[in-house]
Amino acid sequence: MGRGIALTIFAVIFAIGLILAILPHEEIAVFIAKQKFLVATIAAIFDNAYHGWVVALPLEKREFGTKLAVTRNALSFIFSIVIAVMMRVIL
Repeated sequence: MGRGIALTIFAVIFAIGLILAILPHEEIAVFIAKQKFLVATIAAIFDNAYHGWVVALPLEKREFGTKLAVTRNALSFIFSIVIAVMMRVIL
């Protein structure tokens, strides 16, 4: 399991480095400024997907059972989207 996580982290770091190498920093700043809600929503989805499904799910399946673990992670995913939307309204 540790090797799979390490490869995922490496892939994300590589993708970010590639984007930073290809696109000028000014274009990235303008894009993020225009897409704050989109970026926040994507960050919430990736955060939930990584922590909920990759890290915690195997342990939760073993301790609580598959049905409860998948239900909890699905609800967590939905609530992360709701929180991202609420942050957009507040900010």
